[in-house]
Amino acid sequence: MICALGFFLSCKKSNDSNNLKSDAVLTWTGDYAVDGCGFFITINEHKYKPENESIIDSNFKSGSSNVIVEYQLSNRKIETACGDLPTSTMIDGIKIISIKKK
Repeated sequence: MICALGFFLSCKKSNDSNNLKSDAVLTWTGDYAVDGCGFFITINEHKYKPENESIIDSNFKSGSSNVIVEYQLSNRKIETACGDLPTSTMIDGIKIISIKKK
């Protein structure tokens, strides 16, 4: 039991070390139901699509906000097919751990 507990704690610590923290710009493009594309986040001039955007508070649903974000790069592309675009696009994914206004 002690070994299992020690293994769990070491895994959690290892996972936390993958978290990054940065200033960013969070952009709300509108609800999917009305041809919006949800949220995008820009870090160091690189645009990402949050793969877990449902955790973002609805207070951010207005234009762009300067934020501090803790995140993990997912190393996978997210397909976005929204609005009146004729084809879907692929954008780098990001997993948000926490986000707050700057």
